[in-house]
Amino acid sequence: MSLRFCDSFDHYVFADINEKWTSQFAGNDVSLVSGVGRRGTTALRVNQQAEATIKLLDAQSSFVVGVAIVSATNFPTTSGTIITMRDGSTTQIELVQLSDGTLEVRRGGTGLTAGTSLTGGQSSQVMSAGVTHYLEFLGTISNSIGANQCVVKVSGVIWINVAAGQDTQQTANAYADTILLGDDKTAGLVNTYDFDDFYVCDRTGNECSTFLGDIRIDALFLSLSGTVSNFSPSSAGATAVSMVKQTTPDD
Repeated sequence: MSLRFCDSFDHYVFADINEKWTSQFAGNDVSLVSGVGRRGTTALRVNQQAEATIKLLDAQSSFVVGVAIVSATNFPTTSGTIITMRDGSTTQIELVQLSDGTLEVRRGGTGLTAGTSLTGGQSSQVMSAGVTHYLEFLGTISNSIGANQCVVKVSGVIWINVAAGQDTQQTANAYADTILLGDDKTAGLVNTYDFDDFYVCDRTGNECSTFLGDIRIDALFLSLSGTVSNFSPSSAGATAVSMVKQTTPDD
């Protein structure tokens, strides 16, 4: 398996988010907002500090995460985490936006304590506020990574390539099993991000095991009943298609 998870954020409401994601950290300022996605669709909005949405997968030594991201018209007033790869509740590595708009990959970090900077882990380019970027983060968990094993691309261009030999393993385990969008620190990100077109690959297969590039993920809904219907609608007078095409699932 390679492509492990994706989300357009267009086919459910926030009350149902934990049917797709595992949980939220804090969660009071995580929401789904219509009309702000890249094509006028819905986006996941993470607002202010100590807010994140969390996806538990299984243990893998390496993941690639891609997401369209647009920030509010300001940079974080302090460094704020955008993407985290964790082992359980402990951060292995994280992708951080600094207050000047540049990006940095760090190992560890919790609460008020910043993670450890890595050689080659800083960008010189600035992720402009108010502009949509497609952000991709290839992270490998190891006490000594190989070349090209911890890389950040923005809109298809490499901004960060952490040097070989760097330590990206905070725990005793050389893997991550949890992906976060947003900041799970008790203090940190002070900004608003809208996320869209999100994917996670685990790098184990022949397909979808590296950067997928700037992709779009669409939620497709049925428009007509088919010529064969093997079940009877549970609501009197309803058509088959009306029972299964709900934009908001009724469970």
